[in-house]
Amino acid sequence: MRFRNLLVAFLIVCLGFLGACSDGQAKAYDPKTITYDEIVNTGLANKCPQINEFTRGSIDISPDQPLAVVDMCLEPEEYFVKEEPVNKRKEAEYIQAKVLTRDTTSLEQIRGSIVADEEGVLTFKEFDGIDFQIITVLLPGGDQVPFFFTIKKLIAQTEPGFTSVNSSTDFKGDFKVPSYRGASFLDPKGRGLTSGYDNAVALPAGADNSEYTRSNLKKQTS
Repeated sequence: MRFRNLLVAFLIVCLGFLGACSDGQAKAYDPKTITYDEIVNTGLANKCPQINEFTRGSIDISPDQPLAVVDMCLEPEEYFVKEEPVNKRKEAEYIQAKVLTRDTTSLEQIRGSIVADEEGVLTFKEFDGIDFQIITVLLPGGDQVPFFFTIKKLIAQTEPGFTSVNSSTDFKGDFKVPSYRGASFLDPKGRGLTSGYDNAVALPAGADNSEYTRSNLKKQTS
């Protein structure tokens, strides 16, 4: 895979706050009313309930009455990769990509809370759930680009003046992208933080040479 001048980015279209749109091929389902045999190999397990942007109704919220978010589901619909130009005078372009990951792209069972302050700013905090997925997309030129789709530890806010939440409420904030490599990840030489070798065993005479210190010493960032 080549990652030259590519910065992974994704654009999630038709994403509701309490759910996301399905593509029409498989509809969302209630897990309490369907069996495993009816779900397997259908794509249903990856589908989120659909909330139309023009759906009416709202949920009132005030500083003394926060909301609990339970079993939130988010499903990406389209993917774009940002390609940085070689010429700095040109602007970066977003290239539409095709998802290669099958039926494990949505986030679900997410819990959080929404609180309001005196100015009507709503703040959403994500607590836990299946809040990240590893997804790989394919570019038109054949390059494959992996990335994390996540809202882990998301803290997002609205503009002032809100007294309720509806399907058109926009939240904006920051989240944490978990590490792709955990403490037990082994490099090509079999070296790891909590498992594997301490050094390159193929070089027994000079394995502890200071030249290899950076490669031998592993650490994990949280």
